[in-house]
Amino acid sequence: MPKQKKSKNSKSKIKVVSSGNQKLKFNKLTTIILILIIAAIGSYFLFRSFAASNTSYNLTAPPIGIAASGSTTGYWIAASDGGVFAQGTAVFHGSIAATAITTQVVSISPTQDRGGYYLVGSDGAVYAFGDAKYAGGVNTIPHPGSIVGIAAHNGGGYWVITNTGATYAFGGAPAFGYNPTGFSGSIVGIAPDAAGTGYYAVSSYGQVYALGGAAGCGNAPAGVTDIVGVTASSSGSGCWLVGADGGVFSYGSAAFYGSMGNTTIVGHAVGIASSSDGKGYWVQASDGGVFSFGDAAFEGRVTYPPSTASLRASSANIVAGQSTTLTWSTTNTQSVSVSGVVSNSSTVNGNASVSPRTTTTYVLSAVGDGGNSSSQVTITVTQPPPPPPKPVASSSGSSGSSSSSNTPSGGGANYGPNGNLSCDETNAYLFTLDTSSSGSCVSYLNLLLEEDGWSAAGTAFDGNTLAGVHTAQSECGIAVDGIVGPQTWQCVSYLAAYAIAPVTNSSVNLSNSINNQPASSTGNNVVVANPNQCASYAGGRKCE
Repeated sequence: MPKQKKSKNSKSKIKVVSSGNQKLKFNKLTTIILILIIAAIGSYFLFRSFAASNTSYNLTAPPIGIAASGSTTGYWIAASDGGVFAQGTAVFHGSIAATAITTQVVSISPTQDRGGYYLVGSDGAVYAFGDAKYAGGVNTIPHPGSIVGIAAHNGGGYWVITNTGATYAFGGAPAFGYNPTGFSGSIVGIAPDAAGTGYYAVSSYGQVYALGGAAGCGNAPAGVTDIVGVTASSSGSGCWLVGADGGVFSYGSAAFYGSMGNTTIVGHAVGIASSSDGKGYWVQASDGGVFSFGDAAFEGRVTYPPSTASLRASSANIVAGQSTTLTWSTTNTQSVSVSGVVSNSSTVNGNASVSPRTTTTYVLSAVGDGGNSSSQVTITVTQPPPPPPKPVASSSGSSGSSSSSNTPSGGGANYGPNGNLSCDETNAYLFTLDTSSSGSCVSYLNLLLEEDGWSAAGTAFDGNTLAGVHTAQSECGIAVDGIVGPQTWQCVSYLAAYAIAPVTNSSVNLSNSINNQPASSTGNNVVVANPNQCASYAGGRKCE
């Protein structure tokens, strides 16, 4: 009864204080206080949202695991180069990302009070941060297989395990004297139990081995072969397993809160961590993505820097038959493709010579963990003039060096070396060549003979050159004398223009097709170009 009376008096007093002008003042004050409270709450959640959406760091190596920081709103992400990224309320205690290490980091484990964490490398080297105390590593101990995990003990020590199941205890962690045997696949992870007095070891087939105080965890269903991690329920005996596809299996007191098993994820899952109250968990993906379930709050992810791509050409304008060099450079890229040049190449910076027949756009595609990028360049190809006219035999059937209005004065004065002269399809017929000639004009002649299909090269008018000239003269139905005059130049040029890209079992009598003269006794039939296969080639000519 007295309490009821006091309650009434209290109400009466409130009414008096709230009357008149004082009531108006009280409402103003109340309004201001409410605004401040709402603003503070709004700012908190805005900050939390901003922090969560902006705690994104550029990775230089793939993530290998995740560890809870002791609440439902924080966790650490570890990368294979030793980088550690604190998200949400998790406190950053250090990393070895800037340290030159010879092996990759494979696992992270928080201390029991979440005031620090351990990293372990594939060689067994252990790195301690925050209140974690270093007590030794397996890198100085002969051990079978490679290291795959580390788990902190509540007494200040830790266990390190290999993929063969061999386990090593350091500091205050007890050695249980037992290594898992008879399991399928290989051991892929280790996690301390809720009290930190024992641990769970799990194989890739989902077989779980509970040692010390660990209990209540089962094995994955038959047929599962891609388990990558294990974490203990913080609320009692039980555990969760996670597969590479993000699928989660729950056992004992660990309740199922969801998984990514039926969802396509980028990369694959690499680890799992339980929230502090055991009512949720996080799944870490190899691309830096984090998936939260239950009361585990998403506090951000880590990302790779975006890839960049640049493609350029030494010359963007060429004549058909010429070449240009494509050079590509990329950053943060694993593989590149250049249309028509390379495909899925690991040579992320390189070059290649190309000779497009027509105007072509080349596209560089760079593939990176942080996203793909592209670049392109267009090579404009100008078609050369048509090939020279068909040669016409002299009425007397004389040598290819017979007189012509194109023959320069001096006749044989053009025999012999002409290394300082420049010969091409526009002026070569002005120079008469024979076995005493050498230099650039002979080099151009040999180039044409090569296109005709005869073995000739260099600047010397040698036996191969002579044989090619004889054959060409025979094919064209002109005098076979080995002297290269205007008609022979036309003959060789014509054959070079039309005798490329041979078509099997297709031949024609060039003696008749060129000048309607009777066929020569030798070399009558040669393979000629299929019009649909004509292409650009040296000398700036094309099939017409």
